[in-house]
Amino acid sequence: MIELFACDIDVHYGFVHLREEDGDWPELSREGRENGLLEHGPADALAMTTGLHTGAVPLRVEWHPVEPPFDDAWQDVVEASVELTTPHLLIASFDDGEPVSAPHLGWHRARYVASEMDAGARPTPVPRSPLTARRRTPGGRAA
Repeated sequence: MIELFACDIDVHYGFVHLREEDGDWPELSREGRENGLLEHGPADALAMTTGLHTGAVPLRVEWHPVEPPFDDAWQDVVEASVELTTPHLLIASFDDGEPVSAPHLGWHRARYVASEMDAGARPTPVPRSPLTARRRTPGGRAA
């Protein structure tokens, strides 16, 4: 196993792309996705849906010379095929991106594993300031 990337990445609108480093953003649509979490696009592109809409998501990208065994610890496991035609790739989410080098070109099977996807959809409580936390009485006075 070769670890290609391991870091938190800032996501926006709940997605991360793996694409050509110098390429355009892939034209990917959520319509017709077979598994809802991972989509292959044109040449060297994968789109991964995250549970979190906006914020930092831990992400690790590994390359395995043979199919790795399934790990029951993951709640979601999906796969898609992708053809890598350049070793110069980018893990990207809008303006944020990190270069990744593919160790081998050609067709690959990508496995995307995730846990706690539903936790990202929960509303984040906003702390109240001391002024807004004070309760108002019907007469408009602070209680």
